[in-house]
Amino acid sequence: MLPESLTKIIESTDYVDYDCRVRNIDCSTEPLTAQFSVNDTESSDKIIIEMSVVGKTDFFIISNDNTSFSHLELDHPLLWRFSDIQRDLYIKGQTKLIKELGFDLCAIHQSLFGGYIPFDLNILNVLSNGHGLFQKGPQTLLKMYADKLNEFGIETSIIGNSQLDKTLKPLKILFLGGSYFIGREFKFKVLD
Repeated sequence: MLPESLTKIIESTDYVDYDCRVRNIDCSTEPLTAQFSVNDTESSDKIIIEMSVVGKTDFFIISNDNTSFSHLELDHPLLWRFSDIQRDLYIKGQTKLIKELGFDLCAIHQSLFGGYIPFDLNILNVLSNGHGLFQKGPQTLLKMYADKLNEFGIETSIIGNSQLDKTLKPLKILFLGGSYFIGREFKFKVLD
């Protein structure tokens, strides 16, 4: 699913297949503006689109990314930093299978965030110590970590209860290939 206004622009091109490339971005304005091209993969035709991201919260740009896999999501793990209660996960206890547990935790992280948010290797030190603050973050993620830690015999406790900033909801994430933009609203126009 793409935003309706972007879908209309792309459908008006009659391209059989296309890719998107982010050309430039202006972070100094509110809303953030970015220009990207939609390129016909069967010819040299292209259109330049300017996108305004109202309520910009985060973005990630991959250069030289030529892919047509673009979509809008309303519920994605990358949104949890802004839409989920932020809490602290503490552990007590150890396992002899630290490498296996570390691998399983990394697999959970990668399945949710891919290469967008790096896995925190410092948790291996906490696992070795056998007690302490394991991780801060979204409650949904911490529950997944806690379940895996419990499987390895480590006791967990999730505490804290930060209040959500209601002005940031509801957020959406728009993927343009491997790049993404998080905001409340996306507006598009074709540039001449």
